[in-house]
Amino acid sequence: MARDFDGVDNRIDFGSDAELDNVSPLSISMWANFDTVPALAGLDYMLTKTNTMVGLYFYLFTGAGGTDLNLFITHDTTSLQSTSTTVITATVMRHLAATWAGGTAVGKVFIDGSEVTYTIQIAPVGAKTSDAAENLNIGDSADDA
Repeated sequence: MARDFDGVDNRIDFGSDAELDNVSPLSISMWANFDTVPALAGLDYMLTKTNTMVGLYFYLFTGAGGTDLNLFITHDTTSLQSTSTTVITATVMRHLAATWAGGTAVGKVFIDGSEVTYTIQIAPVGAKTSDAAENLNIGDSADDA
């Protein structure tokens, strides 16, 4: 079923079933067509398992260079971060994906089946921070309450 994240009902909350907790390794895959991209310094979350800045984020961020695709997973020493150099544009259907093999592997981000080049690609150090208390959400923005 397709959903229109229109600024009114921007999130699907799947709760925090034990099978969704602390997943490693992981793969995320989705089709997306954004009506607009976030404003400068704006965030649009496509998939999260967090409410407290601890957990998993797959999101768009708009900086001075445009809107890029990011994977971020918190760890107790250094968090995994993968940020694409590819600029995401509005009104184009895209297949977006991210993978992480677990452990100290870097995260990988894909757009339309091809791995991106990265402005940042940091391998995690230390234990993955538990996201067991957090709900899995599809959709959301940093502006949503």
